Amino acid sequence: MTNGYCDLADGRLYFEDTSAEDGRETLVLNHAAFLDSRMWDAQWDAFAERYRVIRYDMRGYGKSDPVIGPRTRRDDVYRLLAHLGVERAHVLGCSMGGEIGLDIVLERPELVASLIVVNSTPSGFEMQGVPPRYVLEMVEAMQRGDVERASELQMRIWVDGPRREPTQVNAAVRARATEMNRIFVKNNTWMIADVQPGNPLNPPAATRLVQQKHNF
Repeated sequence: MTNGYCDLADGRLYFEDTSAEDGRETLVLNHAAFLDSRMWDAQWDAFAERYRVIRYDMRGYGKSDPVIGPRTRRDDVYRLLAHLGVERAHVLGCSMGGEIGLDIVLERPELVASLIVVNSTPSGFEMQGVPPRYVLEMVEAMQRGDVERASELQMRIWVDGPRREPTQVNAAVRARATEMNRIFVKNNTWMIADVQPGNPLNPPAATRLVQQKHNF
């Protein structure tokens, strides 16, 4: 395995690559919006048995540089694939990672051999009704820079879920997720980069998927 950094115009993107040289197809892993690429630790070896596997930390997460403004996340993936000489790959994305993958399929379909989306919404999706428990309190904690409270509330939203309490969740899983999440919260990544992302897909995936459905 190799690891290193891909230089972007305004910072560096950390990646890991099994660098298979036997003609294997490539699998790119996009992590969820509150974790980093370590979320794939348990699957890494199994995936590497069949694929050249690439995972990376989005800007503002893990070992990548902090963000300094709105980001176009799919452009970061394009730069990483070009840096590693990848012309086509299978893409697996969780949460925001899946949203990014879907945008890439719609914008650059020639790059994607297949797409697996886990617990994601398409870009352009607008939430309806009452926000999930803790969401508004979590946003307030992030706005006032309360890292510990914001991180704990994100654990309750995304790890515990709406029907469980913290004591009902594996303590080691929760601790590992918190370790990853605190970097993202401390960097204020979501507020700086993703509340108003740069160059969003236009029209967004939600609109395009509806249009394509009506064309069948």
